Amino acid sequence: MLKDGSVRSALIEGAIQARDTQIPDFSVYESLEIWLNECPWDKTTRIPLLLAMDNVRPEGSFFNISPTSRPLVLAVGPERGWSDRERDLFEQKGFLRLSMGERALRTDTACVAAAALAMEKIN
Repeated sequence: MLKDGSVRSALIEGAIQARDTQIPDFSVYESLEIWLNECPWDKTTRIPLLLAMDNVRPEGSFFNISPTSRPLVLAVGPERGWSDRERDLFEQKGFLRLSMGERALRTDTACVAAAALAMEKIN
């Protein structure tokens, strides 16, 4: 999808299914560290709530996050979980590491679950 340009088509199709007129931004980064150092969320006018899903060493639970009108930035990692170095990087950037429960989820499933939980928290 990245090489043939079909990402945009998939984003348009997703927006149509969601009955939305805004096409999401899509970016690719070589590493988590590069993404965290670039801080693309800093380009927004409102201060987002930064959340990293972490079922191995969470600081709290997604279920205990209060509803918010702030934008959310969600980081969902690989099925192996975040490394200690990655956790340190998140902490340095102000992310909260939150659990979505005790079960390990496939990355694609975890993304959908995190997005659904986030939608529940947004006012």
